[in-house]
Amino acid sequence: MVVDLAEYIIDWIVGYAALDEDCTLTVDPEVIFEGGCYLAYKHPEKGVIWKRDEEFEYCGLDDRKGNFVYLRFKDDEEITYNPVDKFASCLLGTQVQVSLRLVSVIDNMIITTGREHYEVEEYLRNILLTIPWQNYTGNEENIYLELTRSLFNPITVLAEEGVKKTMAKNKIYTVFDMTLRYTYSPEIKDKNGV
Repeated sequence: MVVDLAEYIIDWIVGYAALDEDCTLTVDPEVIFEGGCYLAYKHPEKGVIWKRDEEFEYCGLDDRKGNFVYLRFKDDEEITYNPVDKFASCLLGTQVQVSLRLVSVIDNMIITTGREHYEVEEYLRNILLTIPWQNYTGNEENIYLELTRSLFNPITVLAEEGVKKTMAKNKIYTVFDMTLRYTYSPEIKDKNGV
């Protein structure tokens, strides 16, 4: 399910370890995320919200959260399907495509050179492109994350995320628009229900 994949992405980002020696990034910004939420959506009046337990909770940009990240549907909550294979009345698999947006806020970085925005973008891009899908244990396979756009102009990020109040200007905001593609293959039971 897309929920499981979104949680896997956020868990990977929040739990990301330090870069190893083989990494070719120019600078390691040594960012540690304190938390995140996944599969949120942008409500026209309430901002970015997600369902946690039985209640909806705000999880968008907020000055009080420190370093955090959220993954939301890009526009509407929309998932597209393309059936791959059918056997009689059973669907053996379907190709799924979901447009997502990842938004990160870095609160504790001292901005000295003006290059920090670019370094954080490069760092996050590296994290997203190195997600170890082979370790994912769900029914989804052929998982592919295509990054389609990055954005790190703070005024534009705040406007696109629907923030109407003034936010601290010393934060680094980074956005990635992406398309998550995968094949969903439900487990097919035989006649004995096994």
